[in-house]
Order: sequence, then structure tokens, then C-alpha cells
Amino acid sequence: MKPWLAGAAVVVIIVSVVLSYTVEHTGDEKPGTTTPSVTPSATALPSASPTPSSSPSPHKSPSKKPPRKKPTITAVPSSPPHELSIGSVVENAGFGNALTDTNGTLFPDGPSDLQRLETRGTPGSPGDDTVVVVGAANDHGTGVLDELDQVRTGETIVLTTQTGTLTYRITEIVHADPSRVLDLPQVSAHVPGRLVIDRADYVNHNRSGQDLVLIAQLTKAQPTSA
Repeated sequence: MKPWLAGAAVVVIIVSVVLSYTVEHTGDEKPGTTTPSVTPSATALPSASPTPSSSPSPHKSPSKKPPRKKPTITAVPSSPPHELSIGSVVENAGFGNALTDTNGTLFPDGPSDLQRLETRGTPGSPGDDTVVVVGAANDHGTGVLDELDQVRTGETIVLTTQTGTLTYRITEIVHADPSRVLDLPQVSAHVPGRLVIDRADYVNHNRSGQDLVLIAQLTKAQPTSA
């Protein structure tokens, strides 16, 4: 036998064996049955239980404090001033006749009396306008307002009229040229309940330096008993 024939015979025998083995095992399976493929199942994670939503609380607006009411000041009819005291510096200073300005400057008639500017307010509660009062200080020590520079803000001014007693609190102290006092915003403004006191300084009977000006506001009023 030729060698190539022998090799072919061997190949035929091997193929026959393989086919026989395959047929045997194929017959073991039931018709229509497939071998199930095993797929690893994913572990199910526990679902989170829903959190009960709390009903939203109504929005609370920040509570606003009620505006503080200004203290009510007792009414006192307007009347010309009679006497004035400022702290412990000026005590019961009297008033002379009302005056008018001269070219925008206040010139008191004498050293010993206070005078009210006639073209501005008359003291009262609540009043009708800013009250402007002028008095003198001089180098002889006889002026009614010689010691006014010792006064400080916060001190009290008491002014009496025929109709009552008016109490003021000093809120500001300023200096100004005599010709500019009436132009100061605190003086030119028409504010009921405001009191302005202008000190006119004299040296050798001549107007000297700047005026000292007090600004005060009405805080209390007491009518004269009938």
C-alpha cells in the first residue's frame, strides 16, 4: 500500500470516531430542550422608603416694632416772652421790647435785657415759627449773656410767658458772623417749637468777633393756671 493511501485511511477513521461520539451525546438531550444559560443576577438594592415631606410652614415676616410715638406736648397759646433761664448760667433774665434786624444783623438796645425778633415766631406750644432771641455780652461784665459760653448741649432753657412755661433742650451751639446769623439754616428755617438765642459780643461798645448762637427744641409746656 502506498503511504499516502495509509494516511488517508487514518484520517477517515478519526472522523468516523468523532461523528459517532457526537451523535451519541446529541441523543441524550430531549427534543426542544435547550441548555439554559446561567446569567448572574444582580443583587437588588433595597429601595429607600420615601421620606414624608413636611408641609411647608407659612413664611413669617419679621415683626416690625411699632414706631415710637413722640411725646405729646401740652398746648400753650403763643404769647410774648417774659423771663428766660438757661441752666445755672442765666437766671430769670427779663425781656425788653421786640426788635427788628438792621440789614440782616441783630443789634440789642442795651446790655441788660433780652429781646425777641419781632418778624419771627412768638413763644407757644406748638408755636407758629422759630423764636429768635438776642442779648448782649460785653467787656464790662454787664451783659445779660456774658456767661453763655459756659452752656453745653443737652442743658435746659426755661422760658415763661403770660400763658405758660416752656421748656427747651439745647441741641446745637454754633458761631457765626453777626451779619450771617439770620442766614444760618438752623435760624432761617421756620420750625414751630424751635428757639434760637443769639449772643451779640461788644468790646468798647463796638460789635466784636463772632456771635454765639444756641439752637434749642421745645420738650415740655405747662399752661398758666387759670
